[in-house]
Amino acid sequence: MPQKILPNPAWFPLSLLERVSWYANFDAKAQFEGLLYGLSQENLDQIADDGDMMQFLGSSFPLLDAYEKAWTAFRNGIMTLPVGSPIFAIPDVPALGTLPTVVPTGIFQRIIEYRDIVRASLLYTPEVGQAWGIEPVAAQPISPSEVKPTIKPFEAEHNYHFSLVVSGRGDAVMWDVYVLRKGGNWTKHGSYQGKSADITITPTTAGDAEQIQVYVQLRKANEDYGQPSDPVYVTVNP
Repeated sequence: MPQKILPNPAWFPLSLLERVSWYANFDAKAQFEGLLYGLSQENLDQIADDGDMMQFLGSSFPLLDAYEKAWTAFRNGIMTLPVGSPIFAIPDVPALGTLPTVVPTGIFQRIIEYRDIVRASLLYTPEVGQAWGIEPVAAQPISPSEVKPTIKPFEAEHNYHFSLVVSGRGDAVMWDVYVLRKGGNWTKHGSYQGKSADITITPTTAGDAEQIQVYVQLRKANEDYGQPSDPVYVTVNP
């Protein structure tokens, strides 16, 4: 089997959802000014197609992950529970939406090649690279009170599910998610850790889509840490 090719983790994220977010920025920068830094129109077209595929993979991941867990529970229940136990419903196969243009293999290899082209441009500076996400950004000391996370949701098409990527966490590992429903008050939904989490919401009305607001409060040593994130809107779907 051919060896896997991965961009340098010094500037390329490790998790799938962070990579999806990274590529969205890379695509936007490339389409806006890529020609100035040596990329061809053919490169830009391929970057756009690769970006569509990355978004599709990112949105499909939580659906397939939830389906795998539901199917495992169904399989184990059917096979191992005693006679007379409640009957399990077969999990619904998730709808993944419209498949984008199927791109050639090698998205990560192309990222490395595009990076080399951009960095070879006479107009290139380290600041340009940091804006594109293709150079490491040196960590600057920051007061805990100034830490403010940025959150990006990835909505699933079904199962009242979404994924949340939290960046700018400072020294915090844990974080609490707060939810605001229409006509309600902010309530704590749960505690999570790491760079991202998969979140399921119980709908106000079963079977209906629902728009909520979400924000994150970082936690450290069992205390609030830094500032709360700005709230974002999320639509959860049945």
